[in-house]
Amino acid sequence: MTVIDDLLTWEDHALTHIDSVWEAESAQVTTVEDIREYIDSLIETYFVGNKELVDPEVWFQLAVMTKHADISLDKDFVWQTLCNKQRDYGSENILRFGHRGLIVRLHDKVARLENLLDSGRLPENEAVEDTYLDIVGYSTIGLMLLDGSFLKQMAD
Repeated sequence: MTVIDDLLTWEDHALTHIDSVWEAESAQVTTVEDIREYIDSLIETYFVGNKELVDPEVWFQLAVMTKHADISLDKDFVWQTLCNKQRDYGSENILRFGHRGLIVRLHDKVARLENLLDSGRLPENEAVEDTYLDIVGYSTIGLMLLDGSFLKQMAD
């Protein structure tokens, strides 16, 4: 880690990762089925295969896929929401179960999307866009866990 990195806050690191996701292009629009397939492969690899998650590309690709879903996410809103949630939750909820906990949370998010789409019902609690926002947020947290920035201090 460089001296400059030591001066960066949690928010700075989160924005760096989100910026890189927003700069990435995708050849096609991502569907919920694509995201489900990707998360199922993570479950197979990291739960059934009991492999340790050390490749940041896993989280980066999921964030890029989700950003390219058939929705409209605003980068600044994603970043601000992620920072606000970090202030509300703190670090312990993520640190307790690490990457595997993120995968479980992501499974729940996609199951919610699938249920809403299959039933044709409108959500009663949070908008569908919020679910996609959470998927990008969890992916960003996964990247931050891998590069060690998740434990950085937040700005006041």
